[in-house]
Amino acid sequence: MTDKQLDAAASATREALRHAFPDSISSVVAQTVELIPPPPRPELGSHGVMGDLSVDGERVVIPYRIYTPEPRAELATSLDEDAALALTCCYTRHHDGFLREQSVISIIGFDRAWIVPFVIQLLGEYVVEISESILERLDELQPEIYRRFAAANESFMRLTRNHIVSYWACYYRAQYRLPAYPPVRVLMELGLWHGREGRHWLARGGHST
Repeated sequence: MTDKQLDAAASATREALRHAFPDSISSVVAQTVELIPPPPRPELGSHGVMGDLSVDGERVVIPYRIYTPEPRAELATSLDEDAALALTCCYTRHHDGFLREQSVISIIGFDRAWIVPFVIQLLGEYVVEISESILERLDELQPEIYRRFAAANESFMRLTRNHIVSYWACYYRAQYRLPAYPPVRVLMELGLWHGREGRHWLARGGHST
């Protein structure tokens, strides 16, 4: 492993994260991603994407996972509010679930439209404790920007709801009825739980057979 390989991996991760935000905040994102350190090994760059998404009419492509450590605290504290929020959004994609949870808790109270896909994605993943943390802070969300994002990204929302039902059926149906499952509760409160996904479960109260 060489410094050159690590630098290349860091550059690839930073480039992927630049595309995770609308062009309208590109200058903010540019200063943010430069603070992101290299991953611990060259092969651990960004991994996969969440989908081809639209945020207020602008295309974004968000990495599914990143593996880079957090930047030094003194560097992050020098950022203005939008840059700090963008940096925190990046770490909602980290491979460490505790860091994803800590990061989403820090961003959900803000009304930036570009935050929304980072929050929605976490509802469709397997770590229910993160959804519980979002549910606990439901009154901090701004339903109108979530509904606007959902209307522009129907395929992503449908996939998210399918993931929610699949993870519930595989891992959590002994613990929760589907209507009480935290990701479902969040989407229902936001008015975003609809369509065919899980309808037959909800009709029966979310019980398994």
